[in-house]
Amino acid sequence: MSAPVIFPGCFLRSQDRPSSHTWRKIEYAVNLIRNTNSSILDIALDSGFNSIRTFNRCFKTVTGCIPTTIRKDRES
Repeated sequence: MSAPVIFPGCFLRSQDRPSSHTWRKIEYAVNLIRNTNSSILDIALDSGFNSIRTFNRCFKTVTGCIPTTIRKDRES
């Protein structure tokens, strides 16, 4: 069974496989969200994304949630 298409517009290598580069960028961002108080915009830029819109779209596609959800989970 093939993996679903989960990266529309987020650095796809093929139609059904996300780029490992994008995965690493999101993993890095999740680590920053959990372990720093930096703004989501600063984290997006530090993770290698050029816009908050692309970051949010890719983040939600990879993790299933938005960045602020992870930050709120950390704080609770």
